[in-house]
Amino acid sequence: MINEILDLTSIVNLTKPRIFKQWYKQLRTEVKDTSYLLPKGLDKIIGIVIDNMLKVIFTLKTEKENEKVEYLRQISKTILELHPQIQTIGLDYKEQKFYYLIFETHLKDLQTTTILLEKLFNLYITNNYDLKLDTNELIRKAIKIENEEEEEEALNLMAIAGVLHLRGKSIFPNEYNWILKQATLSQKIYLKTLKSLSDYLQNTIYPLPWEEIKIEEEKHLSYSESSAIIGLNNFRDLQTSKSTNVDPEIHNLLEYLYNGKDLKLDEILLEKFKKKSDAIIPHLLDIIDDEKLYDITSQGDGYAPLYSIQLLGELRISSAIPLLLDLLSENKPDDAISIYIIEALKLIIVSLDSLNIIIEFIYSTENMRIHLELCKILVNPNFIPNENIFKVLIYLFQNLNWEKGRIQIIDYLIQYGDKKTIPILEERLNTLSLSKERNKLEEAIRKLNNKK
Repeated sequence: MINEILDLTSIVNLTKPRIFKQWYKQLRTEVKDTSYLLPKGLDKIIGIVIDNMLKVIFTLKTEKENEKVEYLRQISKTILELHPQIQTIGLDYKEQKFYYLIFETHLKDLQTTTILLEKLFNLYITNNYDLKLDTNELIRKAIKIENEEEEEEALNLMAIAGVLHLRGKSIFPNEYNWILKQATLSQKIYLKTLKSLSDYLQNTIYPLPWEEIKIEEEKHLSYSESSAIIGLNNFRDLQTSKSTNVDPEIHNLLEYLYNGKDLKLDEILLEKFKKKSDAIIPHLLDIIDDEKLYDITSQGDGYAPLYSIQLLGELRISSAIPLLLDLLSENKPDDAISIYIIEALKLIIVSLDSLNIIIEFIYSTENMRIHLELCKILVNPNFIPNENIFKVLIYLFQNLNWEKGRIQIIDYLIQYGDKKTIPILEERLNTLSLSKERNKLEEAIRKLNNKK
């Protein structure tokens, strides 16, 4: 019965690149101003969560409180256990950046908001609260709590304030703007969701505990499709990646990237960036995306995007691999940006999964000069010998159509050191007269034969 009521697969599927791409395109048709994309995206996900919670409360055919509470817990668990794909193969640069914002930068905010909603609806079901409490004071206390050890208390206070609001008590009619400035992002999302949810419930049912309501299933409307759904205007002040309302500490860190060629990303500075890595990634992507910042006359003398690429490597941001490959394919191998990208990829690619992204890229693209640069990563001595690496090196050796490139590949085959290469090299050797390539082949065969 409950599986017919709950439908959370649409959220889980969003972590899959192919479905995320379709979702993003649909959002772009709905939202012309890109600054509203993030709030609209968060809005839609929370809308699905609430829709499922309302279905549990109003359409589940059971009078047992504990069953409803357990199903609410299942909804929260789905969001708390979201596992975004590490590789976002197939997403272009803008889609990749939006994926970051939803499932990395703001995933914890979505999870915290879901927990708050679960607590609210638990109270709504069980009628376990005091109507005499002051909603304003509860929210004020919750927002003032900064100690992580008291985070659970803050969640409980916000949940109680929420259920009181659904029972008709107002929330900061005169101080609402002040609250939005003081609250965390997850608290902002929750409070704004609460206001729309209250309007929605007022228009469909009386906001009373479930056991006091006699409601027919067909009267339950979809919250996520309701005109009372959280509008874009309600989210106007949410931070997006290009917001000027940046955490002062992050702002100060970003300033370092504009120091021109004199910047030294030493261990102390890198440690500061690592502590803020989740929040700083969208800003790095914005810098990389700004064509003006590559100009030597721009702020930072053209180095800011290069340092941002370097940081993606230093921070080991594996989901940035497709983005870096796209940038690499748009530039010449000896361009400064290409050199920085290769060095960043060397730091990021530490697993077989991430290595396979490079191999797939080589097979699916035709820029042989870029492929030669990527071979520097494939022959990393830290990698355990891998059949896929061997095959792609042989593929490049047999398909490169200029001598200098083949000589370079032969060097990489020597570094890789697999004796299975010898017959393939000998076959090529027998077709050549005196040449630089023949000399290199003889050297390679000798070194591989001597390898223990």
